[in-house]
Amino acid sequence: DLSSVKLQSITQEVIEPIKNSEEYIICVLDQSDLSISDDFFNYDILYDIKQQITKVLEIEAPISHSLLSKRVLNAWGISRLGIRLNGYLSSIYSEMELKQTSQDGNKFYWNKDQDPLSNNTYRVPVEGDPKRNAEDLPKEEIICGIKDVLSNQVSLPNDDLIREVARLFGYTRLGGNVEQAMRMGIDYALLIGLMINKDDRFVLS
Repeated sequence: DLSSVKLQSITQEVIEPIKNSEEYIICVLDQSDLSISDDFFNYDILYDIKQQITKVLEIEAPISHSLLSKRVLNAWGISRLGIRLNGYLSSIYSEMELKQTSQDGNKFYWNKDQDPLSNNTYRVPVEGDPKRNAEDLPKEEIICGIKDVLSNQVSLPNDDLIREVARLFGYTRLGGNVEQAMRMGIDYALLIGLMINKDDRFVLS
């Protein structure tokens, strides 16, 4: 009857955890060969580099400065982001007027149609793919993970919240960088009023 159907749907809602995650898709660029790595600075390939930047952003934004640079350099067979390469890519990003946010001294680039303030999802690694380094996680994604965890657990002390949110992003062990990234997300969530600290436990506002 109708009442049991209704009860069943309510029970289902309670059992199924809230999840605002998507799979993190890695952009795979076509490989290009350079005779020598200095050829990367040739004006002739600047257009190609800009196209690659745009493609990576379309698939992976928001993305950290270092990860975007790594994707582009890897496509040209360059494995290390040195000072000169970093300066050159930074100048290209500036010239392209990429939308950006910053955290802990790192820049994150967004697509023009993405609004960091209204971001409502976080991305988790696909099985078999490498997970992002903790410093490559934008705080706007971390707070969405926090929101999911607290929606399901209601309230958690600091260390448990750090561990649970880190697990969402694929970290089974807490290193210094992971813990630092999660703490930064917690600070940001408190700053924007997403949650409050009540009796040494975090709850959503």
